[in-house]
Amino acid sequence: MIFDKDFSFLRLRDNFDDAKNLGESPLASINYNNQIRLAKGEVYFQISNSPTSIVFNDNYEVFLVDCNDTEIEDVTESVFIEEFFDTNAIKQIRWEYLCNSEHYGKELSFRFRNTLNDDVWYTNLVRITEYDKHLTTRFVYKHNCDLYGTQYGRSDYYQAIRLNTYYRNPINEDTRDEYHEITTNNTVGQRNIKKRKRRYLLPSINNWVAQRIDTMIISNELYVDCWKMTNTTPVEFIEPVLDSNISQSEFILNPDLSYRTFEYDYQIFEGFKVDSFNPFGVVSFCDIDGTLSITFNLDVNIGTGNIKLYDADTNALLRTWNESEFFLSDTNILSVGGVSSFLNSMGSYYVTVSNGVVNALNIDFLGFTNSSTWAFSISDGDYDDADYDNSDYLIGCEPPLQRIHNDIFNNNYN
Repeated sequence: MIFDKDFSFLRLRDNFDDAKNLGESPLASINYNNQIRLAKGEVYFQISNSPTSIVFNDNYEVFLVDCNDTEIEDVTESVFIEEFFDTNAIKQIRWEYLCNSEHYGKELSFRFRNTLNDDVWYTNLVRITEYDKHLTTRFVYKHNCDLYGTQYGRSDYYQAIRLNTYYRNPINEDTRDEYHEITTNNTVGQRNIKKRKRRYLLPSINNWVAQRIDTMIISNELYVDCWKMTNTTPVEFIEPVLDSNISQSEFILNPDLSYRTFEYDYQIFEGFKVDSFNPFGVVSFCDIDGTLSITFNLDVNIGTGNIKLYDADTNALLRTWNESEFFLSDTNILSVGGVSSFLNSMGSYYVTVSNGVVNALNIDFLGFTNSSTWAFSISDGDYDDADYDNSDYLIGCEPPLQRIHNDIFNNNYN
């Protein structure tokens, strides 16, 4: 058995038996895997420290599988990976997961597969559900140094996870300390200094997860449900739960009240964004196919909202399309039709798009209402410079050489 130096909560192993093996005591007659609880609509981030190289070279698929390796859901589009070498020349990954799933009580593993050579890696079993989310807590943490055998620095990345633990009660601690009179710098006496800490209960925690919590809460930066925490204590055992692998435990954190919120930003995923607009910039009537189209970087679903076409010279609204008129001309292209009748040669136009007209990975597209994001002008076909070839168009919709040929033919024979 390989000594476990990987303290990520979603640990990767190159076979399923090792991935599921958390080193539980053989005396435990019942083993639970409900300590790691991922919730729909959140983003999670982990860094591997595998004893063997994890290699994809951008060729991978990711499935959620049950404890029998039966495929439950393809989540490839929701998993984003960066590969790197650790100091032992072993290839590791950083991976970010945009959770859009709901699987209630199922215990699931992420199965990564290299689609070129069929090599596979599995995580330990977790649950993915919003059920009883109020009894779980989200942690975001960052280490500025190597910890417990890890062979790489982590300082550039925040890791994120949700665990089956919850805030139980505040703890008031009073300490007495001398204070000084500022004007004279003389000691005047002693006074109480109050510290209000937070106690978190772990109602069903196994030793494997407890070790990782101990490692996490000594991070250089730790945010618990967006609160910054300092001065942490180790996980303390309270009592076992029957003849199982779990126990009831607790830990105490000291909130930094000067830093109230933390917003997680994508670290590998580039976000949901537009790749291109059509038409865009200076075009001729030959470039207009009767549609307005937006190409996105992800496959999309039609949502609700509107797309509006304006005359840029007068700001007059020419046409409004709503979701009943939207269609997908490809899996990542949103289009509306019936455009040509509103356009004139030598005209200038802009288009606005409301929030939520499409969504991808459970993310609504944030629209725009300004006149510059999507703007286009229709020219009469003349070139701005001499940089053109015979596939370009001049006046009308014929290639230049074809138009010249037609002009000569018409002049000579008509």
